[in-house]
Amino acid sequence: MRWIHPISLILISIFPLSLKSNGLSTITSTPIILLASALKGAEYSQVPDMRLFSVDNNGNVYPILFQIDQKDDYGDYDLDKRESPIFSDFDELVFMSEDAGINKDPTHWPFQKPERLYKISLTHLGKNKAVFLGVYGKGKAPKESLSTKKGYVNLDLKNAKVETSKYLYFFNPKNYLMLKDFYTFDSNQSKKKLITASSFYLKLNLKYFFAISVNHSDVNSELEAYKVGPIRAIARVDFSYRLMSMKMDLGMYTEVVFFENSIFLPAILENPINSESILNPGSDFYYGFALVENPAQVEIKSNMAAYTGKEKTKKENLYWLSTKGETSQVYLEFKPSPSMLQKEIFPKYYSEAKTGNQVLKRAEKARPLGKSGVNIAVTADMGKLPTGEHNIELAIYIGNKLTNEENDAFKNHRSYKTYVSSLELSSLVPKK
Repeated sequence: MRWIHPISLILISIFPLSLKSNGLSTITSTPIILLASALKGAEYSQVPDMRLFSVDNNGNVYPILFQIDQKDDYGDYDLDKRESPIFSDFDELVFMSEDAGINKDPTHWPFQKPERLYKISLTHLGKNKAVFLGVYGKGKAPKESLSTKKGYVNLDLKNAKVETSKYLYFFNPKNYLMLKDFYTFDSNQSKKKLITASSFYLKLNLKYFFAISVNHSDVNSELEAYKVGPIRAIARVDFSYRLMSMKMDLGMYTEVVFFENSIFLPAILENPINSESILNPGSDFYYGFALVENPAQVEIKSNMAAYTGKEKTKKENLYWLSTKGETSQVYLEFKPSPSMLQKEIFPKYYSEAKTGNQVLKRAEKARPLGKSGVNIAVTADMGKLPTGEHNIELAIYIGNKLTNEENDAFKNHRSYKTYVSSLELSSLVPKK
């Protein structure tokens, strides 16, 4: 259910409302997400009878981890244990690209073969890999056809944390929308704190009323539902906000998705009015972090202009910011809606030469950049936000190898291409 209060136009718009299908990247592997509608022939199969395989150089078949996430009629993930056994429409098949095998047909099966087999070819930067989707008869899938490999993501509700081999993410138990602490793991699995808090800020510079400023402390949220699979964890968070001491419960929510070393916050921004008619310039929004390290000691690169400089951000379909510290790096992507780009709502990045502990000593109340609890942020002036629905993407990727090649891997993750074809098993398996 989605309901937009007129006064709350921009306040609730900054939060994601539902997830759009997308391919996400990590520094070494990319989650591949395929809709049921794209898997012709496999669509409308029974979910319990589906398996995913890879093939080695000798044609040997082995099972790999995969996940099927189903959606309801609103396009939201079904996290309430009401999933249908039928794989259909916008349901998603998810696996990691690093689990894909050699792009050759399977010849040796260590367990019973499925009745139907579909080849999913992956092409990325000139390299070809493949996985095979098998569909068994009802109840005939053997136990050996499932991978015994440990899942990539663990959600620990008791301690309000998400843990993978790459990072340790702590929710703020009083506000699940916000990050409390964030640690990364190096190649030796040693833990180091990278981020000590996150925050957002919005100033509504109204033409015919006084300006209103809000930040994370004006929001209340709680975890409504969740799902943890071998590939990703999905958490649905309900939230309300306080405006001038009034609590406004709008029945709004977001679905945050955690992969092995990426976090995805999808957003649908629904704007029923023309912001230019009620807002002055300077209606700024930012989303930022308190990095533990002083940003002046971190290598920062971006295709956005610096907030404090005179240079203007150029029009791009995708904006990115990378920070490379002593032992880890963070790559952030922000994709505005086409109408935002048309109105030249281009973001900038902000960095401040203070440590995380220094900026967190500032007041908890909503404050603009330079007076807030963040030392690095992405910001934009929302005073020209046009009427209508805006699909926005925000993704965060975490790495710990710090090479230029792997930094480039972040930027190239969207170049993955997938091709699906049906295979006849009788032509693949040699006759005995």
